[in-house]
Amino acid sequence: MKQDEAIRPPWTHDWKNPSKVHPSERIVNLSRAIYYDRETVDLVGDILGSSKNVHDYADDWVVYNAICKHWDLDIDTVSVGFGSSDVMDRCFRTLDVDHWYVVTPHYQLAPVLIEMNNRRFTYISIDQAFEITDKNSGLYLANPGSVSGECIDISELHKQYKNLIADEVYADFYPNHTLIHSVPENTVVLRSLSKTLGIAGFRCGFAVASKKITDQLQSVRSLIIVTKPAELTVPVLLPRVNAVIDNLNSVKKTLEEKFPCKPSKTLYMLFKEPNEYTERFGARQAGGFYRIALADWKTLNDTTN
Repeated sequence: MKQDEAIRPPWTHDWKNPSKVHPSERIVNLSRAIYYDRETVDLVGDILGSSKNVHDYADDWVVYNAICKHWDLDIDTVSVGFGSSDVMDRCFRTLDVDHWYVVTPHYQLAPVLIEMNNRRFTYISIDQAFEITDKNSGLYLANPGSVSGECIDISELHKQYKNLIADEVYADFYPNHTLIHSVPENTVVLRSLSKTLGIAGFRCGFAVASKKITDQLQSVRSLIIVTKPAELTVPVLLPRVNAVIDNLNSVKKTLEEKFPCKPSKTLYMLFKEPNEYTERFGARQAGGFYRIALADWKTLNDTTN
């Protein structure tokens, strides 16, 4: 399997003739960066199916309120965006840093956004990140990392740089080293409801930072930053998400005991070799492992998928 190679999308929608959709195109595709929880998928379908105004513009205050309530955050420190990549772009646009260090393995879009905003960057390892002291530069790293599956203590790392961007989009699966409740003045913590709630297509992410940095991020935000599906579902899904993640982490633990794996602190399994699940649900090669997203046991054991 080639790097970043994955099977074709799971569904080809023919909404006028649903019976004509080939069974193979209904397969749950776990090679993507989103978990699959059947109860969540069904609940989202019920919410959107019963809404009379799903076509309307969204009220972003509803999403702000749900986020602040769930994580116990001050709204003056929160910036919601059209996905976490939108907020990340605003970070590279507004933070007064011309040179960034990017810890590898990394989110592939990060260096792209850095260059798009006419900044420079250098790839470094996590060990180098702790050795460098450069108060004129910034540091970007994903913690936990989707490729490494690792999560470390970076609570003091911000002291070595002008700004730190801690990409914590997987932190709800392993919150031990999150900075979300103790964000340093020069740091931005990124989160993604796509990853936390399993609703990637609804495009909802946010950042937590000091009021000063938050004001900068908000100064360049788009007019519309929340979709109507996100407004309708986020307040319903967030109160139940901890139970969903606990269940998925339980699935992960069982699979890691059954198959040769690298332990992962994210929403992925990192299998060392192909198996029945990678063959049936798709896989992406990452860091020398066969990476698939988590799913509930009912889905994994459904032979019709």
